[in-house]
Amino acid sequence: LSHASTHFYTILPSLFYDNSVIITEKFDPSTFWDDIENYKPTHFSYFGGYLTELLFQKPKNRVHTIEFAYGFGAKVDTWNAFEKRFGVRLIEFWSHVEGVGVSINKVGSNGGKLGSIGKPLEYFDMRIVDQERNELPPGPDNVGEIAVRRKSQTLFEYYKEPENGEVEVGENGWVYTGDYGYMDFEGFFYFKGKKDDFILVGGEHIFARDIENVANSHPHIVETAVVSVLNGTNSRKDSIITVVKVKEKAITHQEFSDFLYHNLAYYHVPRFIEFRDKIPKGPSTEILKSV
Repeated sequence: LSHASTHFYTILPSLFYDNSVIITEKFDPSTFWDDIENYKPTHFSYFGGYLTELLFQKPKNRVHTIEFAYGFGAKVDTWNAFEKRFGVRLIEFWSHVEGVGVSINKVGSNGGKLGSIGKPLEYFDMRIVDQERNELPPGPDNVGEIAVRRKSQTLFEYYKEPENGEVEVGENGWVYTGDYGYMDFEGFFYFKGKKDDFILVGGEHIFARDIENVANSHPHIVETAVVSVLNGTNSRKDSIITVVKVKEKAITHQEFSDFLYHNLAYYHVPRFIEFRDKIPKGPSTEILKSV
C-alpha cells in the first residue's frame, strides 16, 4: 500500500468507480490463484517480478475470472509466457518513480507491441533525447533518455528538493528522467533501462536488461541480474550475472555460458556466472542489485 502505483492505479480508480479492491497482507505466489478463486476479481495489478514468480508455480486451471492485468516491468519473455499459460491479457504502463509522465500500452501482444510501454497519455508530451538533449528519430538503434512534460505547461518541481534528485528539470517544462529507451515508427515507446543499468565493458556501453532478457529466455532459468564488478585490483570493469535456476532442472556454468555466447554478442557475455537460490528484492519485487 505504500507504493504510489497502488494509490493512483488501484485504490483511487476503484473509489471513483465504486468498485471493490482485494488487499492481501503481501504477494504470495503459492496462494495467489486460491485468492482469485475465492474472491473472483476481474483483473489485478502487478509488478514484473510477480509474473515471474507466478509462472514457476505448479500448473493452475486456465478457467478463472481474470480478464486482464495491468502494471509495470513485464519483460518480453515473461509477458509472452504469462499470456499463453494463463490466458490473461497484460496492459503495460510506464511512469517514473517521481510520478513524472505516464504511458500505457493498450494494444499489447494483440497489436504486435509486445514489450512496449505504449504511448503517453493525452496530457503528456514524451520524447527520446541524446546527451545534448536533442530529440532522436524513431528506431531501435536510437536509444536515448526519456523526457516528458505536461501539455498544460505546469512545471514539475520538488518540495524541499533533495541533494540527488531522481530527475532533472530542463527548459520549456521538459523533465529528464534518467530512464532510457527508444520510440518506434508508430509512436510506441520501449523501456531499455535506467542510467544505473548501463554497464561499460571493454569500451562498450551495454544495458543489463538486454543481457537479462536473453538469459531469462533459457527454459531452465527463472531470472537473472547483471551488474558490473571491478576485475581484481585494477580499474577494469567486467560483468557478473547472478542466476536463479528452475529447481527441478540441472544446468552447469559451462552450459549456461555456451547458451549466452550462442545468443549474445561476445562482448555482452558476462565474465562471471553465479548461481543462487534467490536474488534479493524490494517490496515491489524490484531486484536489489546493490545487495
